[in-house]
Amino acid sequence: MVPLDPSDPLWQKLDSAYGYLDIGKRLAVLAENWKEEDVSDLLFNCLIHQESCYSAAYAAVPQLLALAKRSRNKRQKLDIALFFGWLAHCALREAPREDPTVAHLPGLILTLSGWNRSRDVYRSLVSHAERRMQNSALSEFDLQRLAHYREVLSIKPPTEADFQLLTEIGEEFISSLPVISRLCEDVFVENLNDENACRHLMSGIAAARRMHGLADLLESGDAGDLICISCGLELDYGLLDGQLALYQKREDPVRGPSHWDRNVDGSPRRAIAMATPTDWRAGSYEPVGSLFHKLAAQSNELKLHSLVSNIFGTFVCPSCKDTVPVFRN
Repeated sequence: MVPLDPSDPLWQKLDSAYGYLDIGKRLAVLAENWKEEDVSDLLFNCLIHQESCYSAAYAAVPQLLALAKRSRNKRQKLDIALFFGWLAHCALREAPREDPTVAHLPGLILTLSGWNRSRDVYRSLVSHAERRMQNSALSEFDLQRLAHYREVLSIKPPTEADFQLLTEIGEEFISSLPVISRLCEDVFVENLNDENACRHLMSGIAAARRMHGLADLLESGDAGDLICISCGLELDYGLLDGQLALYQKREDPVRGPSHWDRNVDGSPRRAIAMATPTDWRAGSYEPVGSLFHKLAAQSNELKLHSLVSNIFGTFVCPSCKDTVPVFRN
């Protein structure tokens, strides 16, 4: 699909996390002046926000893909690949692994009723501001926001032709998943010394290949949670001296590599099981893992080697006593 022209009026009808911002023009400006602060704001806060996707994110894919193909800017290609991987991860997490359709893409609005529902929040904001105005004067900032909300509500709805184009945009995103996977692989090789980028790129490759369980674990990194595929027991894990240590699920929301091995009171947690990692050097792994072991072997980060070997390993569930794989799809 040819990317939407930055001046195409459809952009003004596509929502993002921060409303209707004419994303096409912002992408065009960003392409000419690739600033990390603007990249973070547009790609990872506006088009995807707290794992929620928006119509403008899918529409941006052809434009960003074309930019990545012709770019000689290593940082630019990395940012785009990371965005694509994260979009695939967030958009396809709940979709069936086999034959996902545009109907499975969260945030892609394909009907007039859906478009109208997406604007309910702006109607509510206008109503709330107008009620406040009856009792007191609004600040200059609040008046500017009210004007913006009213401007949003004045946007004409998409036509049938627009919705057909949005359907094609969604279909193009799904058909582009192999291209996204290959882009993430290529960019991975260009950033072997960046462990954090390599791990997220591997997660993007898994997501684009619709391996959701693997993408989740790679995204979580050396501390997170997993489930026994045999009995459903939920466990926390942390990478400890090259091995995944498994812990009873902690109910408090605190997470992260700095405190995964501590209780709320600061006392050490006791592991109730340990994963047995796959020996990637011996090739003792499932065929599905061959690409990821190959990539990990190219990386200069030993922690990434260990993480991948453990993810493709097994553990004895402390509840059902079955030997089960660490991840499932």
